[in-house]
Amino acid sequence: MAALNLPTTSEITFTVNAQSRSLTVRHHWTMLDGIRESLDFTGAKRGYDRGERGACPLLLDNKPVYACQLLAMQVAGSSVVNIEGLAKHQAGR
Repeated sequence: MAALNLPTTSEITFTVNAQSRSLTVRHHWTMLDGIRESLDFTGAKRGYDRGERGACPLLLDNKPVYACQLLAMQVAGSSVVNIEGLAKHQAGR
């Protein structure tokens, strides 16, 4: 039986902290992987990968989610505010 030649990465475009970004992500990456590994936002931490510790919160289209529970591909076309963006907003008050 011939092996399938499926792509292992995809390019996604989304807004993070009010800036448009394009990112090549592996299909199995969580958003936590994407923001830490490719965008170098290291404020979100890896906890138990189940959102139990609250170490990786972000806002996805103004709704709170955990980056460790969200596939990076799911944010395509969305607006994301991560912990660095929240901290910057708080400092500007």
